[in-house]
Amino acid sequence: MDKRIEELTAKLDQLHAKNEALHSIVALLLGWEDKRNPLVLKSLKMLAAGDVPELVPDRSVLPSDLTPDQREQIEADLTKHRKATKIATMELATTYSLLLGQGKR
Repeated sequence: MDKRIEELTAKLDQLHAKNEALHSIVALLLGWEDKRNPLVLKSLKMLAAGDVPELVPDRSVLPSDLTPDQREQIEADLTKHRKATKIATMELATTYSLLLGQGKR
């Protein structure tokens, strides 16, 4: 295999491991907080149902010399990213609410 592909694969593996570790830490912290705060599970269920705050990017950092086409492409990319983030938030909230809900049985 090409050395660059091996390096990219190794970096993706590292990112995947860090992502899984982050999920474990968040689940643990949510479990602890859920024992003290009944709104945790309720909030997760709201997020899972799609009640996700809209992310508003800071457009002030965009260069001022962009063409209308470039601005349109950036806006399209930001919209795509917001949709993907909302879906990911809903999926993770579902996962965590199911984990917390299992502990309530």
